[in-house]
Amino acid sequence: MKKKDIPLTVKELQIEGILNDDDFVFISSLSELEILKLINVEFDANSKKNKGKFINDKVLLLSGFPSLVKLYLINTSGDYYNFSNIFIRNNSLKKLQYLQMPSNVALSTDYPNGTYNLVELEYTKTNGYLKFLKQREFSKYKKYFIHEEFKTKNTSIIWVHHLILPSFEELYAPSLKYIVPITVKSTKDDKTMLTYWHDTFNQSALEKVDSLAPGIFSGSNLKQITIPSNIKAIPRNCFKDCRGLKEVEMEGVTDIKQYAFSGTALTKVTIPSTIKEIEDLAFDGSKINEIIFSGQYPPVLYFDNEKNYDYDLRGIRYKRNTNIDLSFLKGCDIIIPKNSRSNYSIGYWKELPLKEPTETSEYKFIVEKPGTLNSIITNEIKRTATSISLKGNLYDTDLEILNQCTHLRYLDLSNTFISISPETLKKKQAEREFLSELFSNVADAAKEISNEQYNNGKEDLSTHVRTHVDATILKKASESLNSKEVKSDPSCIIPGVVFSELKTLKYIKLPLQLASLRNLGLSAIETIILPPSLERIEKYAFANYENLKTIEIPASVKHIGSEAFKGCKSLEVLDLSKTSIEELYSRTFDDMKSLKELRLPKTIKKASCFISGSINVYCDIKEAPEGLKFGPKVILHIPKGTKAGWINACSEYVTITEM
Repeated sequence: MKKKDIPLTVKELQIEGILNDDDFVFISSLSELEILKLINVEFDANSKKNKGKFINDKVLLLSGFPSLVKLYLINTSGDYYNFSNIFIRNNSLKKLQYLQMPSNVALSTDYPNGTYNLVELEYTKTNGYLKFLKQREFSKYKKYFIHEEFKTKNTSIIWVHHLILPSFEELYAPSLKYIVPITVKSTKDDKTMLTYWHDTFNQSALEKVDSLAPGIFSGSNLKQITIPSNIKAIPRNCFKDCRGLKEVEMEGVTDIKQYAFSGTALTKVTIPSTIKEIEDLAFDGSKINEIIFSGQYPPVLYFDNEKNYDYDLRGIRYKRNTNIDLSFLKGCDIIIPKNSRSNYSIGYWKELPLKEPTETSEYKFIVEKPGTLNSIITNEIKRTATSISLKGNLYDTDLEILNQCTHLRYLDLSNTFISISPETLKKKQAEREFLSELFSNVADAAKEISNEQYNNGKEDLSTHVRTHVDATILKKASESLNSKEVKSDPSCIIPGVVFSELKTLKYIKLPLQLASLRNLGLSAIETIILPPSLERIEKYAFANYENLKTIEIPASVKHIGSEAFKGCKSLEVLDLSKTSIEELYSRTFDDMKSLKELRLPKTIKKASCFISGSINVYCDIKEAPEGLKFGPKVILHIPKGTKAGWINACSEYVTITEM
């Protein structure tokens, strides 16, 4: 290059031909150069004159160019020297706003402030050749495209306001590993995607794009957002963990992907009529309790992008035999347009608590006669009821009717008296008679076989006698069963695991006259109101009630069975101080991960359980009950001057505080 042919004050320069390192040194020193086009340039990488200042191995090193605003870089394909990386060095190219370069070349920098900013970066095809590599998934918690391995290196990040690519497929190529784009445009589709969001951005930025990147708002401080009609899909993880998001409008959206609103503060959401598809778990983990559908026809529910539009009586079926998770939707009030129920009575929608605006889902009934609840609670009520309050006398068989109300979230039985039905008594009597006959027949058969074996010399006297003793015991058990008639229990009862199908029940009030409580199978329960008459909390009574948050144990309780509270992972406070229990059994408090406060009664004398974890334990007695042990991290609160009576029950890591 003849330097005398290029004035030092040139502002725009286009070069074609072959350049070496010396040529590049001269070009970079042009102090007023604003636009440089090197599209059809080849580099003489093997020249002996090269000093490695700009052309070094397979890297094009850029420095200088103090006034450069736009740079169009070479086509690196063909038989000429190929660059794998273009590197912006130190404080160079401070005014650069636009850079055009080949799509199979990476861009990186060592800018001293940690980041380099470009307004626009355009990747172009290289003679039709694109370096396609395997796409990589978006991280659930990352909103941009930086590879994990570069977090530990000293390479700076390149922020780009607008990234232009031949197609969106190239977003995942390693050549973009240092690039953090805010928007990306595909020249193939003429579409623009928003790929990065910061809470300082204005929501008007959404009006200038056609789509959103997965997880783009994840973890942001958004309080409300309006999705403009130009955006048709809410991608996977879009608003995941936006803990402050309480309002969203999305008129014009057609598709909501998996976990799109997971972990938000939304309590109510309106699904516009434009929505055609919703991926399962789209609202999982949010606080939504009401969903309003505006369309006369339901969206398609599907799993993990595998759709098969098969509207048979079994619901929509999918490849890999996967099932839609409806647990979240079953716990919401789902409002559908008036006169649209027949349209929604397809596939999985039939399993959800749908309600038209004029319908009720809260019911109160007075039961005049036990055993008649089935005539009161119709199939329509079973399908729509979210709240039921009962008053009157019930049979245990009536509870089976309540178990069919699969969308219940509130159940009040406080004003009921529940007794064993004649039907149940007959079944128990038949079971007793069956066992009596079985024991008798087994005893007779055992004696007969033993006599035959003994007489034939195949059984010794000791075995023969033992068999007859066992047979006599079985015979007496048979006679005992046969002599006793099953009688009705005069007390109020609730059979165990009777509500196992109520997967959405959050709140229950138990009968005021209930004396004994078993595990009722309330897997989703959060609040249980116990009656003042309760005397016995049986073994496993609250075991694995993982969502239980509120419970008050009445003073009437005299017995708590083993493992009674095992697995109550959400319960933070358990107060037994008003009870009169004398013994705590094994594993009573196991796996209570959230328990912060435990109060024991003055009546406690013996305990075979081990209490550990970061728990404040309060007990107003002078010495530790027999067998009670405390593990690490427990903070024990006991009466003043009683430390000596408790020391043996504590490990060395227990903190003892005298009150």
